[in-house]
Amino acid sequence: MTYQSAVKCFFVSQHNLDLTQQQIGARLPNAQVVFNPFAVPFENPISRVRSDKIKLACVARLFLLDKGQDNLLRVLSKEKWKRRDVEVTFFGEGVNKQALVEMARLLDVQNIKFAGHVQDVAEIWKDHHALVLPSRSEGLPLALVEAMLCGRPSIITNAGGSSEIVEDNVDGFIARAPTAEAFDEALERAWSRRHEWEQIGRRAAESIKKIVPFDPAAQFAKMLLQIADE
Repeated sequence: MTYQSAVKCFFVSQHNLDLTQQQIGARLPNAQVVFNPFAVPFENPISRVRSDKIKLACVARLFLLDKGQDNLLRVLSKEKWKRRDVEVTFFGEGVNKQALVEMARLLDVQNIKFAGHVQDVAEIWKDHHALVLPSRSEGLPLALVEAMLCGRPSIITNAGGSSEIVEDNVDGFIARAPTAEAFDEALERAWSRRHEWEQIGRRAAESIKKIVPFDPAAQFAKMLLQIADE
């Protein structure tokens, strides 16, 4: 078997490693979890957003099967979210952009924007209070790691390895399932504690720096060199 005969197998989350072992029906003692390189500073979380309006960022490619932005629109279509002073910006590009635009129009969701791809990820978190990521499936979302490093709380689903780095109600908020109902419940919990988001974001930054290395690319390169020398 390819996995078992490989010198080393790398996965981006323990969830993906466990899932692969279950799907192939075999243990992989040659497997290891590694982290992708991130595009924000490791130190010094970004300062607070000075805005009366709550601004949320959904940072993900626009691909509904994995990222679940349609469920977020279903949540935002509820009257309570239409009444609240909150705005969601979708960052990223993808094949389902037009579908999302038309779905928002159908559901009369007006408190959203589409900002496309942004090269400087840290700039996103200068203007947004928290990450919303309603994913149906994940490995370990780089957007989540970057939001945490920037000192922002996250509202996410229990998909992939996300719950491996976020503690529910401590440094983020986790929906129990990738459904609109579950995500609405998590977002409601987050909303009720929005005055604590700055402290929650600081805890998120402290927590993620204990998990991801300062330079994941250098660490991975070192692993590959060690393998080559064996």
